[in-house]
Amino acid sequence: MLIAKVSLITKKMNTLDIPISEIEYYNFINNSDITVQDAFPNLSAPLREFLITGITPSEWESVFGKEDTTEDDEDDNIDFVGPADQIEYF
Repeated sequence: MLIAKVSLITKKMNTLDIPISEIEYYNFINNSDITVQDAFPNLSAPLREFLITGITPSEWESVFGKEDTTEDDEDDNIDFVGPADQIEYF
């Protein structure tokens, strides 16, 4: 299905051919209780992003760069602080 959306980055109208039916898209845009991930689990993340923001995969890459698919061991070393009521604020 051809879907046209205005990009939040460039403010240009973008159109992509998304492999979903008109009924699936209609049900998604008229149901605020469902996430794009739940509505379209078969779509790639870039196509789901387009449905939300109108940002095309090429626009995303030009602004944020290519997605890094390597694992970053540093993220595994983040300590959990605890519930907010246990944090001391100064």
